[in-house]
Amino acid sequence: LKQQLEKAGGLSKWLCSVGLHQFVKIFEKQRFTEVELLHLTMNDLKKMGAHAVGPRRKLIWAINHLGQKLVD
Repeated sequence: LKQQLEKAGGLSKWLCSVGLHQFVKIFEKQRFTEVELLHLTMNDLKKMGAHAVGPRRKLIWAINHLGQKLVD
C-alpha cells in the first residue's frame, strides 16, 4: 500500500485524485500507517470529523480498492 500511495504522490494527492480532497485536512491531523488506513471503518471516519455518509463510503471503497490492487 505504501508503494501504491507513493506512486500516486502521497496520501494527500491520492485523496485529491479520487475526488476526496475534503479528507486531506482530516488525514493531515492524524498520522496513520498504511495498515491502520486499511482498517479504517465508517465509524472511525465519523469520529475523525467526516460526518457525510456518501464521502465516507467512497473513501472506504477507494481504500479497499487500493488494497485489492496489492492482492491481485
